[in-house]
Amino acid sequence: MPVLLRYPVNLFYPNVFIEYFAGFALKLQFLLVQRLCLVAAPMGVTFFMTYADAFFNNSMLLPLYFIASHRWEVVSHRREAVDKRRSARLNLLRA
Repeated sequence: MPVLLRYPVNLFYPNVFIEYFAGFALKLQFLLVQRLCLVAAPMGVTFFMTYADAFFNNSMLLPLYFIASHRWEVVSHRREAVDKRRSARLNLLRA
């Protein structure tokens, strides 16, 4: 079900300000969700039917695991870099 938000951030159509166009936005959001489901569900079913054996053999999950872990490394390194910059700035301010 589409959720009506209080602030003008809408997951599916960010240009619509829900505050002012609540009914219109709700209708539009419903149509967009419906279209998303109609497009995504057959694709998902096809994907699952094609790769079901690979999923159950874990041969498909292995590369996904590596991709996810690499992404986590990238994010953590970025966080470390931000922390270093922040501490350097603080040290400059203290000096």
